[in-house]
This record gives sequence, C-alpha cells and structure tokens, in this order.
Amino acid sequence: MTLRNILVPVDLDDESTSDKPLSTAVEYAGWAGAKVHVMTVVPTEMLRMSVVAQIITEDLEEKIRNEAKQRLATAIKNTVPDDRNIQQIVHLGKIHDEILETARDIEADLIVMAAHKPKFGDFLTGSTTEQVIHKAPCSVWIVRE
Repeated sequence: MTLRNILVPVDLDDESTSDKPLSTAVEYAGWAGAKVHVMTVVPTEMLRMSVVAQIITEDLEEKIRNEAKQRLATAIKNTVPDDRNIQQIVHLGKIHDEILETARDIEADLIVMAAHKPKFGDFLTGSTTEQVIHKAPCSVWIVRE
C-alpha cells in the first residue's frame, strides 16, 4: 500500500496528543514520501447552545479559528522544526465528526493519533479515539506515551 496522506489530529490543550503522534507521523511520512496533515478541532458544542449562540458572532468564531491556527503552528514548530511537508487544518465542530470528515476529504491513507486516559464522560459516549477507530475510512495508528 502506498501512503500519500497521513492525518494527525491533535488537541491543543493536551500536549500528549501532539508531540509523539506528530513526530511519529513525520518520520513515517519521510520513509513513505507522504504528506502530513495536522488538524485540530475547536469543539463547538457549547457555542451552539441557544443562550450562547445568541451572543456569538461570526467575528468571534473567526477569532477563535485564528487563535487555534496560531497555536497549531506553534505546536508543529515545537515538534517538527522543518514543516515543509505539513499542512495545517483547523475546524470548528464535533471533534470525531470533523476528524472523520477530514480523513475522507483529504483521502487519508492513515490516521496517527494519541490515546488518552478515559474521562468519566468517555464511559458513557466513548472517547474521540474510539469513535475514530470504529468509523475511520482508513487505518488508524494509536500512539501511546
């Protein structure tokens, strides 16, 4: 199988989801000649609540997106000094849905992501990692710390 596109979803609020998966994906992409797409998703569940939605403007969403872009660029630079073959992607939405949609859009051959210790809510709804594993259109490589 030829690898062309590797997707690396990261949580900017949890460094353990970016450092090792990103460096692993970049190293693997170097061997395979693949492009690395690093993405983060700003969760919008709270922004969509009716009370909050009334005060959220498009301008605020754009500011949130721009801040996430800057934080993502910093996270990439801190992990991979030479980012010439890395595409940055920032989405707002439901995390696992955005990861899966992006994987389809870029025709990902592989998703490299971290697993984290489950939180209480994960036991009820399943973790993002679990959702991606079960629904991904390609192979998923889980990198543990």
